[in-house]
Amino acid sequence: MKAINLLCILFLILGLCVSAEDITLNYPTDDNNCVLGQTINFSYTPTVEVTQCNLYTNISGSWSILASNTSALYNQPNYFYNQELSPGINMWGIRCINSTLDDLFSANFTFTLKDVAYCAVLSGTVCPLEPNVNSIAVAQTRLSNTRGFSLENQDCAVWATNQNGNLVKTWDTMTVDQLVTLVLDSSGNWLNTLDKKIPLTDSSGYYTFPFLVERDIFWVGDNYTLHFSCNGIESTCSFIPSKDRLPDMNNYQQLGMDAAGLFLLVIILLYLFFKYAGEVKKRIWR
Repeated sequence: MKAINLLCILFLILGLCVSAEDITLNYPTDDNNCVLGQTINFSYTPTVEVTQCNLYTNISGSWSILASNTSALYNQPNYFYNQELSPGINMWGIRCINSTLDDLFSANFTFTLKDVAYCAVLSGTVCPLEPNVNSIAVAQTRLSNTRGFSLENQDCAVWATNQNGNLVKTWDTMTVDQLVTLVLDSSGNWLNTLDKKIPLTDSSGYYTFPFLVERDIFWVGDNYTLHFSCNGIESTCSFIPSKDRLPDMNNYQQLGMDAAGLFLLVIILLYLFFKYAGEVKKRIWR
């Protein structure tokens, strides 16, 4: 009987508990590093019936209520409009109650509020998946902004970490104290003519980075992450070094074909020589 009573109590407790999924946070999204504006419109959706919801933030230095809504709608987006926050990293969440005064909580999201006209964006960051050691690999990313414009003639910091997150290589790619002379090629892309190790974004915002997959740094079969930091925004891609590239078998095949042709020519010449050598000799001695 005691066991049954304990089970009943357990099921009763579980029935009264609610999960973070009962309140869905819509905007600002979690880890959003570019939220613009001096005021924010928070959006959330209760997936259960509620009677009141409170907006919690940490802007006061502690977790506290910023605003309340006594008419929250079930299963629809609800809003806290024009909330003033300070620029920087902010945390927010929603706490609601239902008709039986049960507490319902959302997850806690963080975002970065910036007092600027637009933010930089890195997209399309790619690495060669399995570059050969001791070969030149080419990685690429694209720099633009939240207004949709490509950012040209920009430098980026580039470094690599191993699968444990340890720094293994950093490249001197920044233009500080570097000699840079820019010209436009026939396609309208920026070229740095003085120091090839300092690439710059082209007219479409693409940053192309060739690098040597050094055997002593990048071990075959290990996973590495290449980091790009452009205009304060970071993006990454991963690669796994492969073994040394095999010799160019096409060249060897062509070499064999050329050698076979030469050998055949020699055989033909020797055949002709021995076939007609006697007759030539007779003609000479007549």
